[in-house]
Amino acid sequence: MHRRPHQLLFLPILVFMLISLTSCRSTQEIQRTPEEVEFGKESVLEMMDLVVLAASDTIANTERWKSVTAQLVPTAASGIFTIIDTIPGTQRLMDTYLLRTYEAMASMGSQIPRFFREELKPTIEIKDPFAIIEGNNDAITRHFASHLAPRLESWIVQRLSQEDGIAVVGAWDALLLHYNTYVKAQNQLNKQQEDLQLQTIDVTIEQTIMVSFLREFIAAMTTQEALLRTMAPAYDDPRITIFSTP
Repeated sequence: MHRRPHQLLFLPILVFMLISLTSCRSTQEIQRTPEEVEFGKESVLEMMDLVVLAASDTIANTERWKSVTAQLVPTAASGIFTIIDTIPGTQRLMDTYLLRTYEAMASMGSQIPRFFREELKPTIEIKDPFAIIEGNNDAITRHFASHLAPRLESWIVQRLSQEDGIAVVGAWDALLLHYNTYVKAQNQLNKQQEDLQLQTIDVTIEQTIMVSFLREFIAAMTTQEALLRTMAPAYDDPRITIFSTP
């Protein structure tokens, strides 16, 4: 698709405007004292702590996870649903897997504040705290997602190899074994008819659980940060009131 002449002329003008605006902003930047910068960093960390705690409370609830059940079954295993009503015991095993997953997700959610305060918070580096303080309603969440999400991912995977996670993986493996046993039996019966052959499923569950958990936690952080910024003027703590919209 070719741009018209007037469209081509508009692009340099737009670039010039953006450069001009950027230049204006850079010349009007507020110079902060070292004390102000340190206070700003402390404020960001305190607000992040509140956001993480509020998001944790949101997802530490089995009802929350029931609303995202579809996310908890890998796409590669969707074949289970096509015959779930025809294989005796499959629905029961699926229900067991989902229940164990709801419980594990809620349990991990309740443990995040401690993990954040003991493992993540002491390592956070904030070069420009006022860009976050005066930024969008999700600036803290974005900083968290950009700099801390990989460590949270590792923590989730580790949790899935322990305690509640073991029950989740065990329930998933039992479901797959039941499904695959049926598929193999059916394929043996229909070995002369290729169009009736079914595919076995060989997919682990940890990656799906980790992605779902991280997605829901970041979404909860986004919502809670916007709410806390709105409520900032009501706080007595100056580290929070600084987030009040002018």
